[in-house]
Amino acid sequence: MNVLSCILGIYPHLEVYVRCFYRRAFIDVLRKKEDKAFWLSTILKPYPMIHQARLLQILFLPKTSFGVNFNAAIYDRFTNAALADLGNAFQLLFEYAKWSDDNIISVFDETIGTPALWSPPNISALLLNCSPIITEKVLISKAINNRFSEIVCISHHLLVASIRATRSIKPASDCIWSFMEKLNPSDRVYLASQLLNSLKNALFDMVDMGVEPITEVEAALEAISQFTENILNLALVSLRENRLSSGPGIHEVNKDTISKEPEFSPAIEE
Repeated sequence: MNVLSCILGIYPHLEVYVRCFYRRAFIDVLRKKEDKAFWLSTILKPYPMIHQARLLQILFLPKTSFGVNFNAAIYDRFTNAALADLGNAFQLLFEYAKWSDDNIISVFDETIGTPALWSPPNISALLLNCSPIITEKVLISKAINNRFSEIVCISHHLLVASIRATRSIKPASDCIWSFMEKLNPSDRVYLASQLLNSLKNALFDMVDMGVEPITEVEAALEAISQFTENILNLALVSLRENRLSSGPGIHEVNKDTISKEPEFSPAIEE
Protein backbone atom coordinates (compact mmCIF):
# COMPACT_ATOMS: atom_id res chain seq x y z
CA MET A 1 0.00 0.00 0.00
CA ASN A 2 1.29 3.46 -0.93
CA VAL A 3 0.65 5.52 2.19
CA LEU A 4 1.33 8.72 0.21
CA SER A 5 -1.69 8.09 -2.01
CA CYS A 6 -4.04 7.99 0.98
CA ILE A 7 -5.51 10.81 3.03
CA LEU A 8 -3.06 11.75 5.75
CA GLY A 9 -3.95 10.19 9.08
CA ILE A 10 -5.91 7.25 7.66
CA TYR A 11 -3.13 4.74 8.40
CA PRO A 12 -1.22 6.22 11.35
CA HIS A 13 0.77 3.04 12.05
CA LEU A 14 2.10 2.94 8.48
CA GLU A 15 2.92 6.65 8.57
CA VAL A 16 4.90 6.22 11.79
CA TYR A 17 6.70 3.23 10.25
CA VAL A 18 7.68 5.32 7.19
CA ARG A 19 8.76 8.18 9.44
CA CYS A 20 10.93 6.00 11.67
CA PHE A 21 12.51 4.13 8.76
CA TYR A 22 13.61 7.18 6.77
CA ARG A 23 14.64 9.31 9.73
CA ARG A 24 16.56 6.61 11.58
CA ALA A 25 18.21 5.13 8.51
CA PHE A 26 18.97 8.20 6.38
CA ILE A 27 18.49 11.53 8.18
CA ASP A 28 18.84 11.64 11.96
CA VAL A 29 21.99 9.49 11.98
CA LEU A 30 23.88 12.01 9.86
CA ARG A 31 25.72 15.01 11.31
CA LYS A 32 26.62 17.07 8.25
CA LYS A 33 23.86 19.21 6.80
CA GLU A 34 25.11 18.47 3.30
CA ASP A 35 24.59 14.74 3.87
CA LYS A 36 21.16 15.23 5.39
CA ALA A 37 20.16 17.42 2.45
CA PHE A 38 21.43 14.87 -0.08
CA TRP A 39 19.44 11.99 1.38
CA LEU A 40 16.32 14.06 2.00
CA SER A 41 16.38 15.27 -1.59
CA THR A 42 17.04 11.74 -2.85
CA ILE A 43 14.06 10.43 -0.88
CA LEU A 44 11.70 13.14 -2.12
CA LYS A 45 12.71 13.58 -5.77
CA PRO A 46 11.08 10.43 -7.25
CA TYR A 47 7.63 11.53 -6.08
CA PRO A 48 5.21 14.08 -7.54
CA MET A 49 4.93 17.37 -5.70
CA ILE A 50 1.80 16.53 -3.70
CA HIS A 51 3.46 13.35 -2.43
CA GLN A 52 6.62 15.28 -1.56
CA ALA A 53 4.51 17.59 0.62
CA ARG A 54 2.78 14.65 2.30
CA LEU A 55 6.06 12.87 2.94
CA LEU A 56 7.60 16.01 4.46
CA GLN A 57 4.69 16.20 6.88
CA ILE A 58 4.95 12.51 7.76
CA LEU A 59 8.66 12.90 8.44
CA PHE A 60 8.78 16.20 10.30
CA LEU A 61 5.46 17.24 11.83
CA PRO A 62 5.13 16.66 15.59
CA LYS A 63 4.11 13.13 16.57
CA THR A 64 1.76 12.07 19.34
CA SER A 65 1.04 8.63 20.79
CA PHE A 66 -1.69 8.29 18.15
CA GLY A 67 0.52 9.12 15.18
CA VAL A 68 1.65 12.19 13.26
CA ASN A 69 -0.37 15.23 14.31
CA PHE A 70 -1.69 16.45 10.94
CA ASN A 71 -4.95 18.01 12.11
CA ALA A 72 -3.26 20.34 14.58
CA ALA A 73 -1.81 22.26 11.63
CA ILE A 74 -5.36 23.03 10.51
CA TYR A 75 -7.39 23.40 13.69
CA ASP A 76 -4.87 24.08 16.45
CA ARG A 77 -1.77 26.19 16.96
CA PHE A 78 1.72 24.71 16.98
CA THR A 79 4.46 26.38 18.93
CA ASN A 80 7.33 27.74 16.86
CA ALA A 81 9.58 24.99 18.22
CA ALA A 82 7.14 22.28 17.14
CA LEU A 83 7.68 23.21 13.49
CA ALA A 84 11.46 23.54 13.73
CA ASP A 85 12.13 20.15 12.09
CA LEU A 86 9.90 20.90 9.11
CA GLY A 87 11.34 24.39 8.70
CA ASN A 88 14.85 22.97 8.87
CA ALA A 89 13.95 20.46 6.14
CA PHE A 90 13.02 23.31 3.79
CA GLN A 91 16.31 25.03 4.64
CA LEU A 92 18.26 21.88 3.81
CA LEU A 93 16.52 21.47 0.47
CA PHE A 94 17.03 25.10 -0.50
CA GLU A 95 20.49 25.89 0.84
CA TYR A 96 22.28 22.55 0.52
CA ALA A 97 20.33 20.41 -1.95
CA LYS A 98 20.00 23.52 -4.17
CA TRP A 99 16.34 23.10 -4.99
CA SER A 100 15.11 25.91 -7.22
CA ASP A 101 12.95 28.78 -6.00
CA ASP A 102 9.96 27.41 -7.90
CA ASN A 103 10.35 23.93 -6.42
CA ILE A 104 10.66 25.20 -2.86
CA ILE A 105 7.69 27.57 -3.18
CA SER A 106 5.52 24.94 -4.87
CA VAL A 107 6.26 22.26 -2.27
CA PHE A 108 5.77 24.81 0.52
CA ASP A 109 2.35 25.76 -0.87
CA GLU A 110 1.40 22.09 -1.18
CA THR A 111 2.55 21.44 2.37
CA ILE A 112 0.48 24.21 3.97
CA GLY A 113 -2.52 23.10 1.92
CA THR A 114 -2.33 19.43 2.96
CA PRO A 115 -4.57 17.76 4.10
CA ALA A 116 -6.41 21.12 4.16
CA LEU A 117 -5.30 24.74 4.39
CA TRP A 118 -3.28 25.33 7.56
CA SER A 119 -4.30 28.02 10.01
CA PRO A 120 -2.49 31.37 9.48
CA PRO A 121 -0.58 31.16 12.81
CA ASN A 122 0.86 27.78 11.81
CA ILE A 123 1.82 28.98 8.32
CA SER A 124 3.65 31.91 9.89
CA ALA A 125 5.31 29.72 12.52
CA LEU A 126 6.61 27.45 9.75
CA LEU A 127 7.97 30.43 7.82
CA LEU A 128 9.77 31.68 10.94
CA ASN A 129 11.51 28.31 11.08
CA CYS A 130 12.49 28.48 7.41
CA SER A 131 15.32 30.75 6.37
CA PRO A 132 14.46 34.45 5.91
CA ILE A 133 15.17 34.17 2.19
CA ILE A 134 12.53 31.43 1.82
CA THR A 135 10.01 33.60 3.66
CA GLU A 136 10.80 36.51 1.36
CA LYS A 137 10.45 34.35 -1.76
CA VAL A 138 7.08 33.03 -0.58
CA LEU A 139 5.83 36.59 -0.07
CA ILE A 140 7.16 37.70 -3.46
CA SER A 141 5.43 34.80 -5.22
CA LYS A 142 2.12 35.81 -3.64
CA ALA A 143 2.65 39.45 -4.63
CA ILE A 144 3.32 38.46 -8.24
CA ASN A 145 -0.01 36.61 -8.20
CA ASN A 146 -1.80 39.60 -6.60
CA ARG A 147 -2.57 37.66 -3.42
CA PHE A 148 -2.04 40.68 -1.20
CA SER A 149 -4.71 39.77 1.33
CA GLU A 150 -2.71 36.60 2.03
CA ILE A 151 0.46 38.65 2.41
CA VAL A 152 -1.24 40.87 4.98
CA CYS A 153 -2.54 37.82 6.86
CA ILE A 154 0.80 36.01 6.87
CA SER A 155 2.73 39.15 7.80
CA HIS A 156 0.28 39.87 10.61
CA HIS A 157 0.85 36.46 12.17
CA LEU A 158 4.59 36.58 11.50
CA LEU A 159 4.84 39.73 13.61
CA VAL A 160 2.70 38.34 16.43
CA ALA A 161 4.52 34.99 16.42
CA SER A 162 7.84 36.81 16.50
CA ILE A 163 6.71 38.87 19.49
CA ARG A 164 5.50 35.74 21.26
CA ALA A 165 8.79 33.93 20.67
CA THR A 166 11.37 36.70 21.15
CA ARG A 167 9.51 39.81 22.44
CA SER A 168 10.68 41.57 19.28
CA ILE A 169 9.31 41.86 15.76
CA LYS A 170 12.82 41.93 14.30
CA PRO A 171 12.96 38.27 13.10
CA ALA A 172 9.75 38.81 11.14
CA SER A 173 10.10 42.47 10.22
CA ASP A 174 13.50 41.94 8.59
CA CYS A 175 11.87 39.55 6.10
CA ILE A 176 8.88 41.83 5.58
CA TRP A 177 11.01 44.95 4.98
CA SER A 178 13.29 43.04 2.62
CA PHE A 179 10.22 41.95 0.66
CA MET A 180 8.80 45.47 0.66
CA GLU A 181 11.99 46.78 -0.91
CA LYS A 182 10.94 44.91 -4.06
CA LEU A 183 7.77 47.03 -4.28
CA ASN A 184 7.49 50.60 -5.47
CA PRO A 185 7.07 53.28 -2.75
CA SER A 186 3.29 53.67 -3.03
CA ASP A 187 2.82 49.91 -2.81
CA ARG A 188 4.96 49.78 0.31
CA VAL A 189 2.85 52.42 2.03
CA TYR A 190 -0.34 50.63 0.97
CA LEU A 191 0.80 47.24 2.28
CA ALA A 192 2.16 48.68 5.52
CA SER A 193 -1.11 50.55 6.06
CA GLN A 194 -3.15 47.39 5.46
CA LEU A 195 -0.95 45.42 7.83
CA LEU A 196 -1.24 48.01 10.58
CA ASN A 197 -5.02 48.08 10.15
CA SER A 198 -5.10 44.29 10.31
CA LEU A 199 -3.24 44.32 13.64
CA LYS A 200 -5.53 47.04 14.97
CA ASN A 201 -8.72 45.23 13.93
CA ALA A 202 -7.46 41.96 15.38
CA LEU A 203 -6.80 43.69 18.69
CA PHE A 204 -10.31 45.17 18.76
CA ASP A 205 -11.76 41.73 17.99
CA MET A 206 -9.82 40.15 20.84
CA VAL A 207 -11.01 42.80 23.28
CA ASP A 208 -14.62 42.39 22.12
CA MET A 209 -14.44 38.61 22.48
CA GLY A 210 -12.62 38.74 25.82
CA VAL A 211 -9.79 36.61 24.48
CA GLU A 212 -7.70 34.84 27.08
CA PRO A 213 -4.92 34.63 28.00
CA ILE A 214 -4.11 38.30 28.20
CA THR A 215 -0.69 37.57 26.65
CA GLU A 216 -2.43 37.34 23.27
CA VAL A 217 -3.60 40.94 23.62
CA GLU A 218 -0.17 41.99 24.88
CA ALA A 219 1.51 40.38 21.88
CA ALA A 220 -0.78 42.22 19.46
CA LEU A 221 -0.23 45.53 21.28
CA GLU A 222 3.54 45.08 21.24
CA ALA A 223 3.47 44.20 17.54
CA ILE A 224 1.45 47.33 16.77
CA SER A 225 3.78 49.50 18.83
CA GLN A 226 6.99 48.25 17.24
CA PHE A 227 5.53 48.10 13.75
CA THR A 228 4.23 51.67 14.02
CA GLU A 229 7.73 52.86 14.89
CA ASN A 230 9.13 51.06 11.85
CA ILE A 231 6.37 52.22 9.54
CA LEU A 232 7.18 55.87 10.25
CA ASN A 233 10.72 55.29 9.04
CA LEU A 234 9.36 53.43 6.02
CA ALA A 235 7.00 56.28 5.17
CA LEU A 236 9.83 58.82 5.22
CA VAL A 237 11.96 56.66 2.95
CA SER A 238 9.01 56.01 0.62
CA LEU A 239 8.20 59.69 0.28
CA ARG A 240 11.82 60.43 -0.55
CA GLU A 241 12.02 57.64 -3.12
CA ASN A 242 8.64 58.53 -4.62
CA ARG A 243 10.16 61.73 -5.93
CA LEU A 244 12.86 59.78 -7.73
CA SER A 245 10.94 56.79 -9.01
CA SER A 246 7.63 56.51 -10.81
CA GLY A 247 7.99 53.02 -12.32
CA PRO A 248 5.34 50.34 -11.76
CA GLY A 249 5.80 47.88 -8.92
CA ILE A 250 4.63 44.33 -8.49
CA HIS A 251 1.16 45.55 -7.56
CA GLU A 252 -0.37 48.79 -8.84
CA VAL A 253 -2.45 50.51 -6.18
CA ASN A 254 -4.78 53.47 -6.43
CA LYS A 255 -3.66 55.98 -3.82
CA ASP A 256 -7.32 56.63 -2.94
CA THR A 257 -7.52 53.09 -1.56
CA ILE A 258 -4.72 53.52 0.95
CA SER A 259 -6.99 55.01 3.60
CA LYS A 260 -9.68 52.37 3.18
CA GLU A 261 -10.17 49.62 5.71
CA PRO A 262 -8.70 46.28 4.57
CA GLU A 263 -11.13 43.76 3.14
CA PHE A 264 -9.35 40.94 4.94
CA SER A 265 -9.23 40.55 8.69
CA PRO A 266 -7.36 37.46 9.91
CA ALA A 267 -9.22 35.18 12.26
CA ILE A 268 -8.05 35.19 15.84
CA GLU A 269 -8.14 31.87 17.56
CA GLU A 270 -8.85 31.58 21.22
